[in-house]
Amino acid sequence: MSLSPLAYADSLRIGTIDFVSPDEIKVLLDIEAPDGVALNTGTPRPFLRINGYVLIPSDEGYLVAQVEWITIERSQYPKRKGMQDFGLIDLPYPLRKMSLNPLGCLFYGDRSLDGKESYRFQRGVESYPTVGAPVLLPTQTQLRAIVESGDNRSVLIGNSPLAANAKVMIDPDRVFGRHLAILGNTGSGKSCSVAGLIRWSLEAVKQERYSTPNARFIVLDPNGEYANTFCDMSKVRVYAVEPIQNIKQLQVPLWLWNSAEWSSFTQASSKTQRPLLKQALRDVRAGRTISNDSSENKMLSLRRYLSSRLISFRRDLRSGEIQTDESKFGFRLKAIAADLQEKSSIYKENKLDIALEAINSALTATHNSFVKDGKTIEYYRAFTEDQVNRIITALEDSLTTVGGVLPQNGSDEDIPLMFEGVQLPDHLEILAEQENVSQFVDFLVS
Repeated sequence: MSLSPLAYADSLRIGTIDFVSPDEIKVLLDIEAPDGVALNTGTPRPFLRINGYVLIPSDEGYLVAQVEWITIERSQYPKRKGMQDFGLIDLPYPLRKMSLNPLGCLFYGDRSLDGKESYRFQRGVESYPTVGAPVLLPTQTQLRAIVESGDNRSVLIGNSPLAANAKVMIDPDRVFGRHLAILGNTGSGKSCSVAGLIRWSLEAVKQERYSTPNARFIVLDPNGEYANTFCDMSKVRVYAVEPIQNIKQLQVPLWLWNSAEWSSFTQASSKTQRPLLKQALRDVRAGRTISNDSSENKMLSLRRYLSSRLISFRRDLRSGEIQTDESKFGFRLKAIAADLQEKSSIYKENKLDIALEAINSALTATHNSFVKDGKTIEYYRAFTEDQVNRIITALEDSLTTVGGVLPQNGSDEDIPLMFEGVQLPDHLEILAEQENVSQFVDFLVS
């Protein structure tokens, strides 16, 4: 005796929806729902299982959801279909509930020539079900449509025991073109899965194109599990800290390390040693970038110089140092004027002469001197805000010709710019002498 379509659909029902949210659906299982093994679909299948699939009828097919957790809730004794349990005492009864994670939609497809149904799985939820909607067990055909969905499935990586042993195939371009995590318990086969993904992908492409694929994989192996995994494949290079037989020694250049690695290697303290080490790294990396005599590097050097001086002038104007420590400010202006005098002959089109004229005008107006014990003592009176603002405006005009103010003077200490290994300890020693902290960095440069 064959079942009608409605009776067959009712036999697949296992519960009803009790709670709906955008990221979770809770289901109250029927008292007649299978426990352990389900025979509803005509094929024995484990049920209930975490990560198993269930279906919820929707407008154009089914909403596909995955079992997230299963629990028991103490409730009133449920009323059975067609039964009148008037003589039973109403005591707490354990009802099973499960939480579902919505994955996508399963749409109806065209029937094949032999009358079999076909389905098409698509990720994403178009419309959520309502409370009270039935929850169904998927058939073998529906399970295969869910697991075996997608285009360009060229690499077989295994079979799904939760989906009637459906073939799990992937598109290598999509898998390796984004972030991928392989998770599992200890001994579950994570390392074998990583090695299999690489090997199976290369073999599949090689069989398809009849040539060696132009693919490169870098495997960081701190536990040494992959040393002999790919030895039968061509162009495999293995590196280690200690070379053994066909394994070469791993050599990492010093300039590739960032500041955190340098601090860990030298065990620099956070108070004095680490700031000096970072400053030394910034200087040697920046020195590498400007050592070239190209016109681009020359303009970058001028831009850094003008940006640094402009920022310091703005700081002095804001702090009032132009009137509280005027002599120190004046002698610094005099040194900057000497620098601009030399640079104006090289950079003739960058309006340095205007900035030089503004500085000389301010120095002339505030300069004073007197003779004491046969020596001429020079000093400067307080500078006015108008004089300093004219210098700042002239420097801003000069900076517009080279691209404006640089937000950062020099390279960052973590940028992997090449430098010679001997430069870092030498420059670190010079910085320590300038800061009078040589006793704190002696063991770093020894």
